[in-house]
Amino acid sequence: MNKTILSLLVLTTISFSSDVVIDNDLMWQDESYTDKESMAKGDKHSYGKVGKWKYAKKYCENLSFNGYTNWRLPTKKELLEAHKKTNLFENVLDYDYWTSTPASSTKAWAIYPIAEAEYKHYMSDTHYFRCVRSIN
Repeated sequence: MNKTILSLLVLTTISFSSDVVIDNDLMWQDESYTDKESMAKGDKHSYGKVGKWKYAKKYCENLSFNGYTNWRLPTKKELLEAHKKTNLFENVLDYDYWTSTPASSTKAWAIYPIAEAEYKHYMSDTHYFRCVRSIN
């Protein structure tokens, strides 16, 4: 008796919105910044993806985006390395971006992406930020 085995291969493509970038084991939030966020930056308020350091950390920790809830503020090393890659992000502004890395009890590190430079800022300062999550 002949037995025929039929196997079915199902290929699944996982697609993400254009508001994220995947690089190595990290998924980055890459949403455009809104006019309200720009106004908040100018007024030194926290709103959306701009704010003081503690706000930025809390925003990322509470973010539910693109089907995931395990977002966080990136470390200084992660954000600096990401901005060293040409054109990784579509949405980059000519301002400093918060990292999760404290520099002291009152300051935290921020990255200026255009020059790939690191700066210490008071945690009470207002800056842009982007969230990241580990894929693995």
